[in-house]
Amino acid sequence: MRKVTRGGLRAIAGAGVLTMSVWGAALAEDWIVVGGDGCKMWNPYPEKNESIVWHGACRNGLADGAGRVVETGGGVTVTAYGTLVAGKVHGDYYYEKQGRTCYEQKVHGIARQTLCLDSGASAPTIRAVDLQGKAVEAMRPLTADERVIYKTVLETIVAKSYVIP
Repeated sequence: MRKVTRGGLRAIAGAGVLTMSVWGAALAEDWIVVGGDGCKMWNPYPEKNESIVWHGACRNGLADGAGRVVETGGGVTVTAYGTLVAGKVHGDYYYEKQGRTCYEQKVHGIARQTLCLDSGASAPTIRAVDLQGKAVEAMRPLTADERVIYKTVLETIVAKSYVIP
């Protein structure tokens, strides 16, 4: 278990100028130092007074492998499950926040969409995001076709089979 606390630990290159790559991710990303061993994770959208605990391996100075992330800030706790590759979330990523479980497919740390199911709700919602992972539409109900496409994801959420100890 490693704890990260926001503060003067993020590195921003240049005078606050970030260069964007073809993936939409900053080349001088917001890396957060995880614990005393120098292990790092990437967080493109840091929040003030945020605390992060990583439950997983650290390889070559970066969080790496399957694990669990617990973020606390602003009176809200988010528990997330997924795989980090070289410090960035990559692949299926599930997170629980205030009675809602959401799924994101991540590519090099950036989400392509967000699908959520509220606890006890029968109507899942979805929204698109831009190349930087920021929402470009409000949450909306899934269409009948989207329910078919995301059937396995919804079953995974209901069964909580995404949980990584």
